[in-house]
Amino acid sequence: MEEEKETRSSIQVIDRMVTLLEALAANPAPVNLKRLAQATQLHPSTAHRILNVMVRNRIVDRIEPGTYCLGTRLAEYGTLVRARTGKDEPPSPLSAADKL
Repeated sequence: MEEEKETRSSIQVIDRMVTLLEALAANPAPVNLKRLAQATQLHPSTAHRILNVMVRNRIVDRIEPGTYCLGTRLAEYGTLVRARTGKDEPPSPLSAADKL
């Protein structure tokens, strides 16, 4: 029973992380924590904890205290995918409806 609860919790945090990444990707400029929390419907402290882990792993960059943008590690992953698939064209941009 405890293992099932832990698995659901782990999946929830991954879902929240992806939601934060999508919110950052939808905005060309750095986004502050308050706006990210509103856009993702996460409590600011929850968003902050997840963002801190992503900053540590270079998935997200902290521009200044409380302001975030997508990190350089994502560009590295993109380069690896392009090399593996042989596709040189950039991915299609997000639609305006996906932006904050």
